[in-house]
Amino acid sequence: TFGDGNEEADVWTAVMERTLTANGYRVDVVNAGVEGYDTHSEALYLEELEPKLHPDIVVLGFLANDVYTNTPAETPPAEADHPGGGFQLHAVEWARRMLMQNDRAYARMFLLTSRREYYTTPASEHVRRQVEITGEWLSRLAAFCRAHNIRLAVVSIPQQFAVIAGARVMPHERMLGD
Repeated sequence: TFGDGNEEADVWTAVMERTLTANGYRVDVVNAGVEGYDTHSEALYLEELEPKLHPDIVVLGFLANDVYTNTPAETPPAEADHPGGGFQLHAVEWARRMLMQNDRAYARMFLLTSRREYYTTPASEHVRRQVEITGEWLSRLAAFCRAHNIRLAVVSIPQQFAVIAGARVMPHERMLGD
């Protein structure tokens, strides 16, 4: 939704709006994404926005990282880092961008994080529970949309890591350092 490192006109929601308009559709695309929101936060945000926007269609950009952070319904959502709301050292941001330009280094660094467990089999109990919680939130979103006569499309956007790993065709064992 944010197209990290891209101009706003090149973000997928802007491209979608231009494409639909060029093909004769009358659309008004509202990019209501909030950086740092997961499925839990997005469901609650849609419930808040629906009376103001009355959308006909909601396109949910689902990313794998949503599974990592989703919490049960009774847990309040975490506050998101809104664009411009936090402080990040320029050198740290530069290093992150440089690392992301090196596919092999990025994939290896990603697998050093705690999120590695999401890319191993069999799935741990923790991963299975997170997938279950995410399913509950997606079901809640679908039910809300049905109740408000809103069409819901869930677009799964792979994380950079998943794309890199697939593109490099690195053997699973080598990629995980096993």
